[in-house]
Amino acid sequence: MQLLRRTTRRVPLIPRRRGFLAGGPQTLKSAKAARRITGQAAAGQAGVIRLGFSAQTSYQVMHLLVRKFRQRFPLVRFEVLSPLSGGELSDRTSQHEVDVGLLRLPVSAPGLHVRELESHPLVAALPADHPWAGRAVVELPEPQGEGFICSRPVAARW
Repeated sequence: MQLLRRTTRRVPLIPRRRGFLAGGPQTLKSAKAARRITGQAAAGQAGVIRLGFSAQTSYQVMHLLVRKFRQRFPLVRFEVLSPLSGGELSDRTSQHEVDVGLLRLPVSAPGLHVRELESHPLVAALPADHPWAGRAVVELPEPQGEGFICSRPVAARW
């Protein structure tokens, strides 16, 4: 489709194509906005972060992290994934289905960078007649083979 008629002295717009001229400024404005948004996304200042968390994760920590991050990067949107087991969350993060995961330690997943944000004591609730009931400390390898109550026992992995 020819828009211009070129002569040796002028390059006028063909009269029946002047409708294109009306949308020109908006097109240029949109192109500049697209460039700005693309630059922000490339710099990590805009976009979407897929945040996964395990059922045992502190909601207080999650809300604090999201709030602090949004103060610094207001154009970044969080897509919060429903509570997952620790094993499921580390697997989905390794497979790039989750960008950041909040879960309880220990985590043994090759290829993941793990950073401890806070620590909480793990306590055992035992019947009064259990052999460990009077002990001050139960080391983690000891309970192996004992029954645990978990939010999702099929998906839970220690």
